[in-house]
Amino acid sequence: MAPAIPAPPAGPRRDAWCVAEAVGRGGIVLGKTACTEFAFPLPGPTTNPHDPLRSPGGSSSGSAAAVAAGFVSFALGTQTAGSTIRPASYCGVIGFKPSYGLLPTDGVQAISTTCDHLGIFARSPRDAWYFVSALTGRPETAVARRPRRVLVLRLPREIPQSAYPERLASLSADLRRSGIVVETLDLPFPVEDFLRLQQEICYWEAARLLLASGPVRPIRELQALLEPYLERDLSVYAAARRRREMYQAQFAALANGCDVLLLPAATGVAPPLADTGDAVMSRFWTALHVPAITVPLWRSHEGLPIGLQLLGGLGMDRTLVEIAQWFIERNTGTNAIVV
Repeated sequence: MAPAIPAPPAGPRRDAWCVAEAVGRGGIVLGKTACTEFAFPLPGPTTNPHDPLRSPGGSSSGSAAAVAAGFVSFALGTQTAGSTIRPASYCGVIGFKPSYGLLPTDGVQAISTTCDHLGIFARSPRDAWYFVSALTGRPETAVARRPRRVLVLRLPREIPQSAYPERLASLSADLRRSGIVVETLDLPFPVEDFLRLQQEICYWEAARLLLASGPVRPIRELQALLEPYLERDLSVYAAARRRREMYQAQFAALANGCDVLLLPAATGVAPPLADTGDAVMSRFWTALHVPAITVPLWRSHEGLPIGLQLLGGLGMDRTLVEIAQWFIERNTGTNAIVV
């Protein structure tokens, strides 16, 4: 008698909220795109549409690549650290991570209950906002909004930045010539927390969601990464949560004094396939829950996309998208500029 073939594990019994809403409002779901396992930086099978030897980023690799390749107009992704902003930069598309809670994550595999966000990939900021607003039942059209005051964040040398400082300096000078008030500010948060705070919170939560409970177990590499956080005292996690609250208040004060904050969307161009890239440019802002969007503003000498990241105050999602639309329209015809 032939040995019995084990039954495959049971799949989800219902669609995630975002998929059900998209279908219920007339959207056509073509299929599932590839992503990295549990949103951690382990490369998947997707390649970059601009160069098949380079990474599309992670974890929402397939969604960013699908929009960049012209397969779809919109794609859903997630962001717990930098999984929407970074792939959008590498693939040269719009990546929008709304404010925490604007789009419910019901039905999405949880990694970190206080860092998980849905993300949207689209061909323009206007399209991204239409999709987001349609999902929430209030379809709206975003218009380009010219910023009056822009704050450019200057990051310390400890953070890899490729040629971004020169690009941002050139952009700042150009904006000033057009009459926009541009201020430059050194990163006003401690470098160590900028680099590590999100990981402290996310890994503590992920260890309990993925190792201490649930029917699905991550692969060995992820288990080894998360296991030390099972032993970490609750007081360490609580202290990280308190620091986050302090930084959220500080960021709110910064955002209240300007229309948009600008900084790199990634550390540079897409890396080789074996590397999904560094999420350092997004981790901290994701932990703070503020909205962020990638604008594919530049290209490298090799023709690879390089994105600008725009940040806004918590809940100022539409304003942020409209300013991003202004950047796109302002640079129409020069989107491939090499700086």
